[in-house]
Formats: sequence, structure tokens, C-alpha cells
Amino acid sequence: MKIAQVVCTFPPYKGGMGNTAYHYSLELAKLGHAVTVFTPHFKDRLVNFQNFTIRGVAPWLSYGLGAWSPRLAWELSDFDIIQLHYPFFGGALPLWWLKKIKPRKTKLVLLYQMDVLGQGIWRRVFNWHAKYLMPGIIRAADKIIITSRDYAASSRLAPWLSIFPDKFVEIPLGVDTAVFQPTPPDSELIKKYQLKPGEKVILFTAALDTAHYFKGLDILLAATATLKNPARLVVVGKGDLKDFYERRAEELGLKDRVTFAGYLSDRDLARHYNLADVFVLPSVNRSEAFGLVYLEAGACAKPVIGSDLPGVRTVIDDGQTGFLVQPGDAADLVSKLEKILADGELAKRLGQAGREKVVAKYNWGNIAKEIEIIYKQIKN
Repeated sequence: MKIAQVVCTFPPYKGGMGNTAYHYSLELAKLGHAVTVFTPHFKDRLVNFQNFTIRGVAPWLSYGLGAWSPRLAWELSDFDIIQLHYPFFGGALPLWWLKKIKPRKTKLVLLYQMDVLGQGIWRRVFNWHAKYLMPGIIRAADKIIITSRDYAASSRLAPWLSIFPDKFVEIPLGVDTAVFQPTPPDSELIKKYQLKPGEKVILFTAALDTAHYFKGLDILLAATATLKNPARLVVVGKGDLKDFYERRAEELGLKDRVTFAGYLSDRDLARHYNLADVFVLPSVNRSEAFGLVYLEAGACAKPVIGSDLPGVRTVIDDGQTGFLVQPGDAADLVSKLEKILADGELAKRLGQAGREKVVAKYNWGNIAKEIEIIYKQIKN
């Protein structure tokens, strides 16, 4: 099949939506399909990349990660399957229009990754979109992939689950278990970060930009400052909020206990997971729908801590592969961190259970085969 993946961001930008589109494209190409990624934020116009093609679509307007790309309507008219990674508001409307003018030929799959809540004026903008424009996109889609029914039932999709029950199919995200796997702590990283013998390491990774304000790094910094037994916090990521978080760390007296590692490749990120004693991503609201990084950490046999949010709680088995904490509750986070950091056997048991779950349920190769079945169903 000739397949288009339409997404607002793509690697090297570090974000879950772009990483998902990358793995969808790579695995579907391995299955023999001709895959092209369309994305507005890509420097080169047309690039052949690991068995699939990336096409940068110059946006007419852009702001942050958002982009208005009406050219998609005619650039995508000759594909067997078009998959939209949603939210991508500036790409959704051209596809809705294409579906209107070519309803039989256009086969549209929507991967609903998350609600967009926003802050300030942007909250109103996103609420307006959800109320007036999103219904048209949902009606236009032939199939809608959700990463978990738990999340969908509490999201803006909730009313539509009963209206179009046959449209929705649950397929989780995945992880490359060959890249993310358990290895001994890297001696070079121990030396680089000047870790003392027995010093515990907490790892956080996310894009440190305004679009990802909800990842909860400020909560983790506050928790780290009140730990009874000090630990080193390593923060992976970059973005326009990095300076803000660095200043916040200094204000909390954490200058010598927090390291900002910047952007890392997947292989370097795997080395950092294996350096850590625990991985933490304490997101504050349902803008976090799944959390690929929990899978990456679990694949490296590391215990994880995340917020008790719809979707996230399907990835983390509380008390078995890690712990869930109340969103925004630094005291709860401190309690769970201290349990893991003080008990090496507990950390090992949680991490091993996490690795077993990831290997059994979240393998990208198997997930791609499920996606292929969906594509074939709507194409025929």
C-alpha cells in the first residue's frame, strides 16, 4: 500500500508524536509498504530515510509546534491510506476537506494521541476547536486509533465512543526493545557526572518547551529538594523552558544535585536509563495520554513513577512495575521516590516486571501488524 503519515513534528525534535510517527513509518516500511511522512517542521524538502520518505510541507502559517498546511489537501490525494497523528490542527482541516471532495477514494485513519488543554488564551482556542471543528474530523475518519480506552473515555472523544463504536480501535504505542534494554551502568557516564559510590540517580526526560509544560518537572524539582537521602536528578531534554527550570533548581538549592543533560539520541538515552535507579515523569493533567518514556525506561528494567492519570495508569501497574502518584502532589512523589531509592530489591523487582510487560505487550513489530490489518480493512 501507498501510505501517508501526517504529523506536526518529527525527529530530531524530541516528542512522543514525532517518535510514534517515526516508528509507524519504519515498521510499516519493513512490512513492504511505501510510506511517506508529511510534516511542516522539517528542513529538507524531500528525504529518503530508513526505507521511507520524509516530505517537508512548507506551512503557510506556523506558531510553536502548530502549522497551517493547506497544501496537504492536494499533496495527499494519491495515497491508499492517510494517517493523521492528532492533534495537528493545521493538518486536520485540509484532510477533512479532501475527504469531503473525494469521499470514496480518501481513506483516513486518525491516531488520537491526546487532548490539548493549553494555558491562558490557548485554552480557549483549543476548547473552540474541540467544540466546533473536531466533530467534523471525527466524522470524516474511517477509523480512529486510541492508545487506551481508559484515556479515550475521559477525553474529548468520550461522547463519540458510543455514537461511532465501530470506528474506534485500541492499539497501544510501542518501544524498540533492541535499543532500550538492560545494560550495566556506563562507566563513562559515571565519570562524566562525577557520581559518588552508591549515589542514587533519578532520571527525567521530556521536551523542555512551552508545548510540554504539563510534564511536571517543577513538581519533581520540588520533590527532589525534600528527599531525606539526597539523590542526583538528571534531566534530559531541551526547549524554551530550560532556563526557567535551571533557575528553579538553583532557587531550591539543587544546583549541585541536578544535571541538565540536553538532547540525547535514543542510544545515549538508553545509556542514561541504565544509569538511573528510577525514572520519573509526574505529568500534571490529561495532556499526558500514554507516555512512551515509561516504556523506554521499563524496557531497560527500571522502575517508573508517573501520575495517576487516564492512559498512564494502563502503562504503569501500580506497585508492580512502578508507582502512581497524585498529579501535582510533591509530597506523594517524595514518598514513592524514597520507597524505591531506599530498597534496592524492590527497585529490581519492579524493573524486571516492567521489562517483562514491555516485551510482551509493546513491541513495535507486533503493533505494526495490527495497524496493517486496520489499513487493509478500510482499503478493501
